[in-house]
Amino acid sequence: SSNTDVVVFNSGRRPPFENCREPKQKPEIKGGLISLQRELGYPQRARDRNIEGRVVHEILVGTNGEAKEITLIQSAGSDLNKEARRVTELATFTPAQCDGEVVSMYVTLPFTFRKKQ
Repeated sequence: SSNTDVVVFNSGRRPPFENCREPKQKPEIKGGLISLQRELGYPQRARDRNIEGRVVHEILVGTNGEAKEITLIQSAGSDLNKEARRVTELATFTPAQCDGEVVSMYVTLPFTFRKKQ
């Protein structure tokens, strides 16, 4: 059996075209983190090779709540990277709001893959 974790937090970076200092509502995953945890699998090849690690993506969440850009900022090998990317692409968000307007914002999405002892 395997153990995978996913948490979301804001990277603190905002697109240069947004002048919102402190958003009233930050992006949130529709369905919550549990919806991504349910989707995340442990690739068999990585499991067989005892590969564990953390994959981190930075995502630009657009005003429509979709991931406009996904950038790999921490790698754990190609199999784990691919699985984390696949699940990241499934995520839809409630977009950020600032001063009553919907705005784009970057969030960071880390995935931890580790085998249970």
